[in-house]
Amino acid sequence: MQTNVDIFSKLILYILLNMLKIQNFGAQLRNEREKHGLTQSELAKKSGLTSQSISLFESERQTPTFFALYRLASGLDVEVTALCS
Repeated sequence: MQTNVDIFSKLILYILLNMLKIQNFGAQLRNEREKHGLTQSELAKKSGLTSQSISLFESERQTPTFFALYRLASGLDVEVTALCS
């Protein structure tokens, strides 16, 4: 059975992911990665994601889950908001 917290978390995730689509997430991710002097492969290793996922996010062919977004921010050593603004 889902708790109110689970439902609220899913709603926040839905809103956040839709905001990311509007705010050109792929370009922001690419800019942050390049600003840190990382290749897609290097970011993948630092974030624990695959380089294919990084490529899909940057080309906006796939929207990251909240977990992937958190991992990307951690790999870049930035706040999640740096990728969403």
